[in-house]
Amino acid sequence: RGLPSDIDVGTVVRSHYGPIGRKSNTTAVATVMETNTKPFGRRRVKLRFHDNNDGDNGGGNVAEGLVRREQYVPIDWIVINNSSLGESSIGGSSSSSSS
Repeated sequence: RGLPSDIDVGTVVRSHYGPIGRKSNTTAVATVMETNTKPFGRRRVKLRFHDNNDGDNGGGNVAEGLVRREQYVPIDWIVINNSSLGESSIGGSSSSSSS
């Protein structure tokens, strides 16, 4: 699976974040900087988070408190807001069940 066609460089999204594959419990607002990266292809996107760190990220994890200016994140960490379905990740996992 790839990014939806309406997400491209410059698009503002909500995304999970985290160091080396450790997904945060919360999301933060970010701008898409790259969608096809040399090291990861289309599996990850480069995001620039609007806030460097929002303090307590709910995870109770020191690693989540690190500055997160720019990160490469898996595309399924980007959250799409479907008004009738609630938030769901691109990769198919959802916070609400729907058929």
